[in-house]
Amino acid sequence: MKNTHWLRRLVSYIIDSMITAVFLIPFWVWFVRGLFSSQSGNYLLGYSMIIPFLWGFVQLLYMTILWSTIGATAGMALLHCRVLTGTDQRRVSFFRALLRYLGMILNTLLFGLGFIPCLFGRERRALQDRISSTRIFNS
Repeated sequence: MKNTHWLRRLVSYIIDSMITAVFLIPFWVWFVRGLFSSQSGNYLLGYSMIIPFLWGFVQLLYMTILWSTIGATAGMALLHCRVLTGTDQRRVSFFRALLRYLGMILNTLLFGLGFIPCLFGRERRALQDRISSTRIFNS
């Protein structure tokens, strides 16, 4: 199997981010309505920090469950990509999918520097792929 190009990975991640954002629409409506209420300060100071954590939790569930059950998220499936183990090219376990997601968070905290090997490396493996011993293949 051939390793997936970095552009496919990026587009699939954007698609998956939009899908997970849709799950949060009721929360966004509640938050915006609260900003224009008499308790707007509570919403702005108290609840605005919840949004990134809630989105991260929704993404964690979405990605780890789909990676470990069908081997791809919806965005990856649309672009014909799959997450498989790096050694024997099998479907990843839930633990390995969770480890991969935590590697994505670490990569984000490093301002995306972990994607550099994905751009120029022969194996096209990002930091989260190396941490979890996975690869992204064209399916």
